[in-house]
Amino acid sequence: ALKFPKVVQETANSEELERGKAIFVWRGGCAVCHSGERMMDGLAHAIRGTGGREIDTPSLSQLQWSAPYLHDGKAETLEEIFSRENPSKLHGLADRLTDSEMKDLMCYLRSL
Repeated sequence: ALKFPKVVQETANSEELERGKAIFVWRGGCAVCHSGERMMDGLAHAIRGTGGREIDTPSLSQLQWSAPYLHDGKAETLEEIFSRENPSKLHGLADRLTDSEMKDLMCYLRSL
């Protein structure tokens, strides 16, 4: 069984967290770059807004406490990472998720 921080346990049910983890690992493609104990691959990737400069994959550990997000701090919320700040749909497979799947993914990300 997964263990999640108490603050997340109080606001989410275990089914949401389990679905969110499955989306993270499989359907969302998140674990391709965010893997291992610290949830980072140790590699640099060229991402939007950097002029082709490569940015190290950030750790997702304690993610809910580290806003603002992205290399430039443009995303104030986790949701903005995958919506407003993903116009080219290049952040994993997030653009293919349903609203319900995205909600479960956000729940899981906040538990890290």
